[in-house]
Amino acid sequence: MKLVLSALALAFALIQIGSAQDATGDWQGTLQAAGSSLHLLFHITKAEGGSLKATMDSLDQNAMGIPITSVTVTDAHLTLEANTIHAKYDGKFNKDFSQIDGT
Repeated sequence: MKLVLSALALAFALIQIGSAQDATGDWQGTLQAAGSSLHLLFHITKAEGGSLKATMDSLDQNAMGIPITSVTVTDAHLTLEANTIHAKYDGKFNKDFSQIDGT
């Protein structure tokens, strides 16, 4: 899994399940890397103190609860980092925070 997720050509779009106007919620998307597709699900919630925390599920690999080390939202940009699998996602929300496009 590390090789696929850390491939240079990481690109996927995340679509939120639900309609919250912020980053919290469950977000699903498809990772296109190394000629294959992986369906991912991110669970973003608020931690104590108002910061964000998250986990990731790689549905096709049956890998659930992968910890996201860092969740950052600045304006309409989202950055997720998962140190345990050497992966990073940078995305931008659309106007109504219903979709994120990124790499």
